[in-house]
Amino acid sequence: MVSLRPVFLLLILGMIWPELQAQEEKYYSLETLPIPENIVLEVGGMDFMPDGRLVVCTRRGEVWMIQDPYATEARPENFKRFARGLHEPLGLKYRDGAVYTVQRGELTRLVDEDGDDKADLYESICQWPLSGNYHDYSYGPFFLPNGNMLVALNLSWIGYGESLSKWRGWMLEITPDGEMMPYATGMRSPAGTGLNEAGHIFYSDNQGDWVGSGRVTHVEKGDFVGNPSGLSWTKEPGSPLSLDRASIDDSFGTLYEAAKQIPEVKPPAVWFPHGVMGISTSDILEDRKPESLGLLPDNFWWEIRAKAKSCGCS
Repeated sequence: MVSLRPVFLLLILGMIWPELQAQEEKYYSLETLPIPENIVLEVGGMDFMPDGRLVVCTRRGEVWMIQDPYATEARPENFKRFARGLHEPLGLKYRDGAVYTVQRGELTRLVDEDGDDKADLYESICQWPLSGNYHDYSYGPFFLPNGNMLVALNLSWIGYGESLSKWRGWMLEITPDGEMMPYATGMRSPAGTGLNEAGHIFYSDNQGDWVGSGRVTHVEKGDFVGNPSGLSWTKEPGSPLSLDRASIDDSFGTLYEAAKQIPEVKPPAVWFPHGVMGISTSDILEDRKPESLGLLPDNFWWEIRAKAKSCGCS
């Protein structure tokens, strides 16, 4: 006998979907940016400039400036390529007249020196080694209140996450002059960084080995947040922790149990349900007007990108 239950559920969903969509749009609306046919934007980072233009970096190594990003038609004249030839930038920030972006092996400052909307200066602020592995993604920069920047480095992938080159699996703090200070390690795929209103640093990590599901962790200098691969570099000059990789194995139980025995271990602040929200967690954005979401004014809302969805916690 054929069950009619799936069909019935689909009919019910079809009936209530318009109402659910209307409720959702009370809080966040989805804006679609029309793109000219001859332009390919595989966006890795974006920011708004003071004049309202949207600046984006792409996986293909380009930076574009987009005039009137809320236009309803694709207008080629609104799209100007600002820079090209970068190595898969996955993050971007406009600051003090310059575009800062993170390539796979470099924090780069891009400057238009003659006002023609094209970068004339490609300044290397800080570099780190690469293994050549396809999984050597790098994320950032995230500006701190003191003007320094945070950059987070993905682990390489060889059937499991591994730190094949120095500082992979680490968060780095970098000054505007290019001084690099290792900040914390234990990251697997640290695609998002953010601050709460109190100024505490949080980062998001992707599910995988040593990371059971997507999560957000409060990270302080010298923390170890779970994946032991980055501990290969704790004996390097400047490392803020001395925890040895050999002291971490899968027999220590959960991170919460390990933290009771190992001071450097920092468990997550939030675990996201796997398969629903906790897949491919990426950027973090704090909404400081929680009342718009029906929350009390003294609460806050983290918006997390995960599996092509925006979700959050408070």
